[in-house]
Amino acid sequence: MFHYKSCGLENVYLVNGYIKKETPFGEAVSIEDIEGLHAKIAETIIRRESELSGREFRFLRKYLDLSQGSLGKLLGVTDQTIANYEKGTPTETAERFIRVLVTEHINGSVQVLDLLSEISDLDKDIAQSKLVFKVLNNTIDAARKASEWVEDMEDPGNQKDLESSSCLV
Repeated sequence: MFHYKSCGLENVYLVNGYIKKETPFGEAVSIEDIEGLHAKIAETIIRRESELSGREFRFLRKYLDLSQGSLGKLLGVTDQTIANYEKGTPTETAERFIRVLVTEHINGSVQVLDLLSEISDLDKDIAQSKLVFKVLNNTIDAARKASEWVEDMEDPGNQKDLESSSCLV
């Protein structure tokens, strides 16, 4: 029996569906059908009548491939509120909403699957845009510093020794 902790839940034990391997770094475990396993865990969670824990709420959000911000927008709350749900107990409204989304996802509702896919793609595009913007800002800053250095070197009134000057870009 394997205690599967990587999903973020403490009470998941696998009887089968995994392979243990010895590596030079120690024992490794490979899950045979990780997507199927996560679907079954999600289904088990939403079919229970008890309240969702924060960890279960986080698992379901990740299962749906939603960021905290995206789920927050769908619920009309901030990403910080979603983070708080995941650390404690989600509200009844948030719990019902995520249960419906997961149920529709598992049942293959094309509309819900399309919506979730579109939201996930938008999240990835936003993350990529932020990265590009950061790289551009760093490049602009480096170009500005290089330009200032060149101007200093070209200034006849500036008596800097060219050999001892440096410009780190």
